[in-house]
Amino acid sequence: MKNPYPYAGPHVFIMLSALLISCGPSMDDAMDDLAREDAAGEAAMLELLLAKDRAVGPMVEALADPDRTASRPRLVHAMASLVARVSDPRIPETLTQLLQSDPDPAVRSAVAIAAGYYHLVDLYGALLDVGTYDEHGDVRHHSLHALRLLAGKVPSEELDPVRQRAAQLLDDPHKGVRGEAAIRAEELVGERLDEARTLQLQAQEDEADSAYREVLRRVPMSKRANYRLARLSLDRGDVSAGLQRLREHGMLMDVPRLTTRPLIDGRVDEDSWQSAIRADAFYQFVSSHQAALPSDVESELYLGHDDERLYLGFVGYDEETAKLVRSSSGEDMLIWQNDLVEVFLDANLDHRSYMHLGVTSDGMKEDAWHEGGLESRDTDWDADVQWSSYVGDDRWSVEIALRFADPQLPAPQSGTLWGFNFVRTYRGAEFAQWVRTYGNAHSPDDFGFLRFM
Repeated sequence: MKNPYPYAGPHVFIMLSALLISCGPSMDDAMDDLAREDAAGEAAMLELLLAKDRAVGPMVEALADPDRTASRPRLVHAMASLVARVSDPRIPETLTQLLQSDPDPAVRSAVAIAAGYYHLVDLYGALLDVGTYDEHGDVRHHSLHALRLLAGKVPSEELDPVRQRAAQLLDDPHKGVRGEAAIRAEELVGERLDEARTLQLQAQEDEADSAYREVLRRVPMSKRANYRLARLSLDRGDVSAGLQRLREHGMLMDVPRLTTRPLIDGRVDEDSWQSAIRADAFYQFVSSHQAALPSDVESELYLGHDDERLYLGFVGYDEETAKLVRSSSGEDMLIWQNDLVEVFLDANLDHRSYMHLGVTSDGMKEDAWHEGGLESRDTDWDADVQWSSYVGDDRWSVEIALRFADPQLPAPQSGTLWGFNFVRTYRGAEFAQWVRTYGNAHSPDDFGFLRFM
């Protein structure tokens, strides 16, 4: 998390130290100046840090003064930062009281932020028992985030209550709370899923089924848990139940037969696409956690087929298309740092081998066949594919027509299932996935499904 309270660097500290000691403002004035976002505010922060234990008493008094509305959030930061320099029980006591009862949500939020940033373990209980129940969404959000930052500083038995509380906040009206709650709840899911998958690998399918359902009792909307229970249903031959669970949680698309073939010009504006299936829910791919958080980048995906081809249409909304990353050129070049889309197809549904195709916003293409993950890349393989891209003022789009061809991509029959995933790369750095994968995007055991109609 970025430092929410930036102040002067070491070079300024050295310059100002002597000056502040000899002729700086009074400590009371310094606490007033904290509200200023200029050199005076930075100098005030430094004076309080230099004062160390002499500053604690005046800070406690100032934080109790409601007339210091503008400076109190930064006073919280200054007091919290003293923990590394001063051992004074008044610091955690004061911060805890502020979190519990201060009328200003900006101050309560500041306490939560500072607790996480400065690893104030003494506030762990108050963050859980008070902060996550606060009436103000920002306080709940920052309290949950602080608890995540403190997770490595507390005994393991203290983590489960936080995860349980997070599971209760998955439907919170505050977007930040929902995101933090999903991250913490997925930690609980991950531990239980490992146990369930071990049972499944040992052919204890009934026990695995019960274990998956117990996870979902605690975190009902977990994408990972619902996916794994659906996969178990498919493996056990309960295809209808497995497909329905995947469909309900946005991990299966029923691909219709198109009556007319779209013109592959990149615009996704033909009437043909009106009868295609459409997906607009995409999820962030990150390595720091395993929650399926909605992507902030608005995207649409369309799929349909006929006897000869699978058709994919993509629309990526972008108010600044002039900033699209287009650093590479030429077919089958290294294009993966550009704005692009990626298609993954596991046509034999072995959850191991798959086709990978990438198309950039300016129409560059790369494809490969993978026998088993990213390292098994065969770049000599070429898909039988037509593609085109288009860039407008507020969006860019791609159309792809992939011909069915044995043996890797045989023509499907009605009811055929393929493994499938789709990724949009935004500015070469942010990744939005149709189905969230874990480890990396080249994880066919996590792919979603296509069912041909």
